[in-house]
Amino acid sequence: MREDLMTTNSAKYPLAMVDKLIDIFNIPMLIGYDIGCGFTSTCLASEKVSGKFQKSGMRFSVGSFHGHAHARKCQLDWHPLYIEGTGLEDLETCERLFSGSNMLARCTRQASVYNRKELIGRFMKVWNSDKYLELSSSFKYNHVHTVLT
Repeated sequence: MREDLMTTNSAKYPLAMVDKLIDIFNIPMLIGYDIGCGFTSTCLASEKVSGKFQKSGMRFSVGSFHGHAHARKCQLDWHPLYIEGTGLEDLETCERLFSGSNMLARCTRQASVYNRKELIGRFMKVWNSDKYLELSSSFKYNHVHTVLT
């Protein structure tokens, strides 16, 4: 086995998720994954997933930020900017969410289990409503601006 391939044991959960996604959706998908370039090789090497993976049309990409850490040749194949159909998505939403949630650490460190769950739930609710607000604000701006000009 090549060194850049994940071992079967270390990849069993991501491989199980790929298998389940193919079973449920059964359509070509693009999935952003920090190690999308290497994980594609792992999917192709898996006895259980390889055939389904190839037939499904599933494809992996690295996130825009993580793409800059890759070699130039790797970026040409795996960066979302160069993959047709990706649009403006940078595939880094989870990174921003986890980065934003880091501020909860000092509030939840000494909290009870109940209060910790409540604070995390409140953070997620506010984060979600902020995202919807940003979507509607940019939608209104783009459509009103286009109509008025």
